[in-house]
Amino acid sequence: MPVRVVNTDMTQRIRMAQELGVLEPIRRNVALPQGELRESFHLQAFATVLVWVTPFQATPPATPQWLQAETIDGNVMLRWTPNTEPWFYSYGLQRHSPEPDTPPLSPMPLRAAAWVDRPPPGRYIYRLYAVSASGVRSETVMSQEIAVSS
Repeated sequence: MPVRVVNTDMTQRIRMAQELGVLEPIRRNVALPQGELRESFHLQAFATVLVWVTPFQATPPATPQWLQAETIDGNVMLRWTPNTEPWFYSYGLQRHSPEPDTPPLSPMPLRAAAWVDRPPPGRYIYRLYAVSASGVRSETVMSQEIAVSS
């Protein structure tokens, strides 16, 4: 399947179409007295809120497969096979770094099985993992090393 060249304007539209912003990270170990959850929300006019409540699932999602990194006009197009588990929540994507706690490259939650990165020139390896709705991470898969020129 041929890959279209993605320009800067299109990159931003793709990111906005594929992301769901969250106000806080996943909360774990929330006790539900009498099986009820009560929350308060203050919304602006025409705002939408999504509340996702799931029982804890200790099983991690499957490790993402087929992580492909390709350079297109100084951008790195990352694609992989989407997870299909019912308890899947999002992906964590990092540019590989010798530091053990490299922050995610993408916003959380990243729900699409694709991301366009605009790194400075250099050589990069990307790390990808899946996260369950309970916050359990899969094993990490790494891309091939890729060179980005200016």
